[in-house]
Amino acid sequence: MPANPYLDEIQRNLPRLLSLFDCDCTSGSFGMGDRYHWAWGLIDFGNGTFQGAAHGLARLWTSGLWPYPTSPNAFLTRIDAMVQAASRLTRRDGSLEEAFPHEGSYCVTALVAFDLLCALDLLDHAITAERREQWQTTVRPMIGYLIKADETHALISNHLATAVAALACWHRLTGEPDAERKARKLLSRILENQSGEGWFREYQGADPGYQSLCTYYLADVHRTRPDWDLLEPLRQSIRFLHHFAHPDGSFGGLYGSRCTRFYYPAGILALAEDIPEANALASFMETAIAEQRTVTLSAMDEPNLIPMFNAYAWAAAQHQQQEPPTSPQPI
Repeated sequence: MPANPYLDEIQRNLPRLLSLFDCDCTSGSFGMGDRYHWAWGLIDFGNGTFQGAAHGLARLWTSGLWPYPTSPNAFLTRIDAMVQAASRLTRRDGSLEEAFPHEGSYCVTALVAFDLLCALDLLDHAITAERREQWQTTVRPMIGYLIKADETHALISNHLATAVAALACWHRLTGEPDAERKARKLLSRILENQSGEGWFREYQGADPGYQSLCTYYLADVHRTRPDWDLLEPLRQSIRFLHHFAHPDGSFGGLYGSRCTRFYYPAGILALAEDIPEANALASFMETAIAEQRTVTLSAMDEPNLIPMFNAYAWAAAQHQQQEPPTSPQPI
């Protein structure tokens, strides 16, 4: 098994990810990542999700895992272009879109806000005060939208967890109490609907794939806000999740409420020291990722590539910084 299976997958897919973005600095779509919008003109709005790649790229850079001989100035210019493009994609109400114009996607607005705040935090030491203020100004209306709006068409825990993570990041940066209040409100909704079996609700039931994504965001919140007492709910989540890694290395499947088979590794890996089942699951799935026995970055469609790329970047950085999990165990 490769020493860092997450990094191996990242290196295979980084050229594909980078090619999504408009690199023409004379173009009005400079820095945008939705090729259906800026390159092919098939849609008249841009899916904001792609702008969140700034997070994963920043994670690789600051962890010493960036594979190319790029100058700091060139790298920061690329990230800045992504942030500025996110600003141009933001509607007047602070929302972003994913699937249709003016939809006000709560999830995607939260996702991009979280990822840009993570990029800001990771690169804070490397950017000027002016650039820092510009990036913060880009995120501010997104946070305003998350505070005043809500997702009401269904209870989708991974979406709400994304917003909790974004709002918690903003509160840590600015101290604004409204962000903390809304984060606690959304977190309560997630936890109140957590099953006694440990699963977080996705529409009308459990879905292991999306629960691994929900766990990724909640693990980040737990890392920065241990006073919110998330360890026990996360322990229950992972005790549920570890039953859905199959002997052949696959994960999840048609028995989930959303029938997903993907696995987001970073949150589980972040909890490996505190939760034995997380250690066992992370270890088992590292082998599955290395052997391409589960859905990895290489199998993800482009609209869903960015969140998984960011999770792989965090997992790769964790793997680089700490002892790997214990030897693979049956789970």
